[in-house]
Amino acid sequence: MQFYETKMASEYLKQGWEVQILTTSFSQSQSNIIKKIYDSIEYVSFPYCEPDRYSSEYFTATKEWIEQEDNESDLIIGSSWAGLGLLDLKEKNVCHVLHNSYSTNKKTRHLRKVVPQYIEWLINTRKIKKSNQKIIAVSNELRDMIIKDYPFKLEVHSIPNGISIPDSIKNVKKRDPLVAIFIGRLNTQKGVEQIIEAAKNIKDMKFVIHGTPQSEEYRTKLMDSINGLVNIEINCEGLSPDEVWSEYSGATYSLHPTIVNEGLPYSLLEAMAVGCIPVASMSGGMQTVIEDGVNGYLFENTGSLDNLTKAFKKVIASGESSRDYMSSNAISTVAEKFSAENHIRLINELMIV
Repeated sequence: MQFYETKMASEYLKQGWEVQILTTSFSQSQSNIIKKIYDSIEYVSFPYCEPDRYSSEYFTATKEWIEQEDNESDLIIGSSWAGLGLLDLKEKNVCHVLHNSYSTNKKTRHLRKVVPQYIEWLINTRKIKKSNQKIIAVSNELRDMIIKDYPFKLEVHSIPNGISIPDSIKNVKKRDPLVAIFIGRLNTQKGVEQIIEAAKNIKDMKFVIHGTPQSEEYRTKLMDSINGLVNIEINCEGLSPDEVWSEYSGATYSLHPTIVNEGLPYSLLEAMAVGCIPVASMSGGMQTVIEDGVNGYLFENTGSLDNLTKAFKKVIASGESSRDYMSSNAISTVAEKFSAENHIRLINELMIV
């Protein structure tokens, strides 16, 4: 039996594993999307927890569920720091696949939130070390960051994220050369305001944003900021898996203007896998995947509102001749280096004796 907590669960299912999902509760729209993804997987949900700090109720519910007598999981994989709820499971085969670290948050969060969070991470990560559970980072850059963030010797394994593309989804839409798309969480850290600023200054391009806002207040702020703009659309309800692939297939550019360090975003791999050319900040693992001018574009994001605008104007100035070349290279990069099969194989080699 396999316990998993993220979208990689469906990939394990394809390879013959029995899979169970454990997660916190989301909004109704998010829950519906998750259930569509995992329609053939047992799905267990617990009360919603604030993003900055997972609650003790979540940790308790996690451990109680896993410790049930009929739960004979061969492998338990905690997703990101939420997996810290598995700390006391000394008799289980546990690993933690991390997508961020302390350094990924300190640039955009107030010190009064970051310091307590760091102390909590410090204590829990030391527990992981003592329990001999494995820590896996989704990129070399994140691995180095995690090791640097903690003042004691910590062994961190680097296994990159991986994806697979349903055959029915490949190139389902005619690609529009004048469309740039963003799919992901809607918050300041993701650089959403920079996309809106780019739309204000690059009138010939159409910008499309899909995602769930961090709050109702933020949703209102975003919608107010695009008032009067005809070249930008914001969908705040999220997308189903098939819709994600379809949207990327129909756009020429995917936008990843993250301000903070990222591990290795699934959104980047999904876009590149269908030939959508990424325009991304030099953040964490994204600079490992993207070779500037070959399979995408990289720019330095200092947090200034016009960073993406300046970068995207250079992209447009590079002309149409390189689009097919870069699109093809983006597809081959993901197929050769970031497949779901490779991700699962490396985790199993590390965890399954």
